[in-house]
Amino acid sequence: MPKIATSERITDAPLELNSCGAQILSNRVYSTERKRIDYSLMYVAAGNAVMRVKGKKIALSAGEAMLYPPDTHQDYCYLAGGGVNKWIHFSGSLAAPLGDKNVRKIAIKKRREFESALNKLIDAYNCVSPQKHLLEYGYLTVIIALLIENDSIDSEQHIKSRISEAINYIHLNAFSEVDFNKAAKICYMGRDRFNHVFREMTGYPPNKYLTKIRIDRAKQLLSDDGLTVKEASEIVGYTDLNYFSRVFKKTTGISPKNFGKTTN
Repeated sequence: MPKIATSERITDAPLELNSCGAQILSNRVYSTERKRIDYSLMYVAAGNAVMRVKGKKIALSAGEAMLYPPDTHQDYCYLAGGGVNKWIHFSGSLAAPLGDKNVRKIAIKKRREFESALNKLIDAYNCVSPQKHLLEYGYLTVIIALLIENDSIDSEQHIKSRISEAINYIHLNAFSEVDFNKAAKICYMGRDRFNHVFREMTGYPPNKYLTKIRIDRAKQLLSDDGLTVKEASEIVGYTDLNYFSRVFKKTTGISPKNFGKTTN
């Protein structure tokens, strides 16, 4: 069984391996909660695991990993039933492209290449050789390159997926109350970043997007269903009739009262 090292170091060097290893899990739940000052990669080689990020559970299966940038909270467990967990703790400037995001799940695309380099890295870490450090550096460099390549492919898809979740949240709550701070948290983004990315993807700032949903529904209620302005206003989430009328006119160019007349 490979040894387990607990060293935590940060370095100004291009790349430095702090520790790595593999663990064959028994038929029990294994869990931990901690924070490290270096990068951590937890890779599921076999079996399943559950990670928690900001209270949300994320399931991992074989061939998937969780990347923890420095000083991020780690909270995870490996499910009963056996499996193999492999990990790397590292630091260095070459890993910087991995550190500008939050904790995230990575589905390894070039799995054969990745696992080959990871196994060789663990062997090098546990060997006694004059070339030990050079071998560690070489295999770790390959792994970091594969992670950066994988991460750059996934980043756009990941952002689109998160924004889609936020859009779904907005639609589900459009006619009651929408908390845009909550929508930003769904995307693991700050509010300013969320507003910027949301606008890039939809063409609307979040508040304008919500207004469009509400006014489009109000138009339908006024024309197809023949509801009064007050009734339509309340259904789409506006309790202030005067405010609704101003927003409706600003959006459509016509007052809701006159809109109802022209369509009936």
